[in-house]
Amino acid sequence: MLGRAQESQDESGHLDAGIAIARTTRASSAGWSDAHLVLVNTGAALSLWERDGRRWRSRRLARGEVSILPAPRSAVRWQGAQGLVAITATPAALRRLAVDAGRAGGLAPVRRTRDPILLGLARVFLLGEEESGDDGGYGAALGRAMALHLVRRYGAAAATPRADLDPVIRRALDYVEANLSRSLRLADLARVAVLSPYHFARRFKAALGVTPHEWVMQRRVARAAHLLEGTPGPSLAHVAVLVGFADQSHFTRQFRRHVGTTPRRFLAARVARARDAEATA
Repeated sequence: MLGRAQESQDESGHLDAGIAIARTTRASSAGWSDAHLVLVNTGAALSLWERDGRRWRSRRLARGEVSILPAPRSAVRWQGAQGLVAITATPAALRRLAVDAGRAGGLAPVRRTRDPILLGLARVFLLGEEESGDDGGYGAALGRAMALHLVRRYGAAAATPRADLDPVIRRALDYVEANLSRSLRLADLARVAVLSPYHFARRFKAALGVTPHEWVMQRRVARAAHLLEGTPGPSLAHVAVLVGFADQSHFTRQFRRHVGTTPRRFLAARVARARDAEATA
C-alpha cells in the first residue's frame, strides 16, 4: 500500500485534512477509493494496472509522466516504481482550495500527460527525503502546492485561464472551450492566436506543458466524462458528437487512453454507484 503520507498544513498551522503526498514502494497498490489519486513518475518507466470490472488493464507510465485518477476510482497497482510520488486528495479538500482559486473542485481524468510543475515539486519532495531521511519539512507545503496546481489546471473549470497566463494562449483556450463540438485544427487555433502554426505550437507547449492537440483531446475527454456523470445523461453516441469526436470508435479509443476504461464501462460504473447510493439511503 502507499507509504506514510504527509498531511498538508495551512499558514495558520492547522492540518489541511484530506491532502497527502508519499513516495511509493517498488511494488504497491491503492484500493478503491473516493479520494483522487495523482501519480507522478520521476524515475524510469513503470507498469500500471487499473481495475476495470473483473479485469486488470495494464499500461505504461514513462519517466516524467503524470496520471490523474479522479474520485471515485477503481483500484490501481504498479510495479517497478523507483521514483513514483503519489498525491491523494479528498473531494472536500480540493473544494476548499477551489473556492480560493475560483475553480470547480472536481478533477478531469487524465491518463497520461506531462506537467513540469508537478514533476518539479515531486522531485523537491524526494530530494528532501533523501537529504534528511524524511521530507525535510517540505511535505506540508508541497502537498498543498500540488493540490492547488491540480485544481487550477485540471479542475472542472480548468479551462478558465489563469490570470497570469499568456493572453495569446488564453484566447486559444477560450476558443477550444467554446468549440469542443467542432473540428479543432492547429491552423484554426494559430489563427485565433494570430501566430503561425509553428510558433503557436511552441508557445502553447511552453505555457502548458502539452501540445495543442493533446490539450484538445484532454478537454474533449474531460467534457465527455462530465456529461456521462449527469443523471440522466445523454447517450454515448450523442456525447461523442457533443465533444467533437468524428465517430464512436475514435471517442472510445481516446476515452480509454486518458481515463483507462471505455465510455460504456465508465457509464455503467456511474449507474452502479447511483444504485448503491439509493440502496443505502
